Amino acid sequence: MTELTCIAVDDEPLALAVLEDYCHKLPYLRLVAAVRSGVDAIAFLAQQPVDFVLLDINMPELTGLQLARHLQGRTRVVFTTAYPEYALTGYELDVADYLVKPVPFDRFVQAVEKVRRLAQTPTHLPAAASAPPAPAPPIPEVLRIKSGNQYHHVPAHDILYAEGSGNYVTFHLSGGRKILALMTMTAAEELLPAADFLRIHKSYIIGLRHIRLVDTNDVHIGSTPIPIGKSYRQSVKAPLGLS
Repeated sequence: MTELTCIAVDDEPLALAVLEDYCHKLPYLRLVAAVRSGVDAIAFLAQQPVDFVLLDINMPELTGLQLARHLQGRTRVVFTTAYPEYALTGYELDVADYLVKPVPFDRFVQAVEKVRRLAQTPTHLPAAASAPPAPAPPIPEVLRIKSGNQYHHVPAHDILYAEGSGNYVTFHLSGGRKILALMTMTAAEELLPAADFLRIHKSYIIGLRHIRLVDTNDVHIGSTPIPIGKSYRQSVKAPLGLS
């Protein structure tokens, strides 16, 4: 049986230990590294490619969703997370599988078997292959946001900004609409596409396409000034064009 290689990425030591134990139980699976951040994963994969990545979602600095977008077309991803609500986003990223913690061993084996089958299909076109057909026009990403017992399907470009308060996040939409969701700002940051949204404050994530004005202390989304948090100022300088 062909050997598969993988790395595990999770900021929780106990979760990493479970994945290491599971990997060691499968003779055809070789875990080559277990790291605790997306940044460490990128550094490792730059030196040693693997067949797939076992990837947590809720991590500091670089979330699993952001890392999965970075890895698209380079290696396959199996999400291992305590957050089932991101399954839709995961499959939009074409991940190989989505495992919800605590992960049963038989479900883990099923995911690895799926990766093994997918490994028969290359993730890149061979150099000698003919040019691929022109891509279809992009379809606006639609996000699934739960509010109470309802699920709202919202085009990402309709979201002006997200505002956090305690365990709730209010999504401010075009046309003055609002959706109140029971989630943390970290979860909202993982839900919103990293290419189109930027967290500039512990309580605010802004839609980059809706910026009207940027000054020293605020970003204006329409007529609404959004403060730039002191701890975020350095990281948002480049994206916002601040000196």
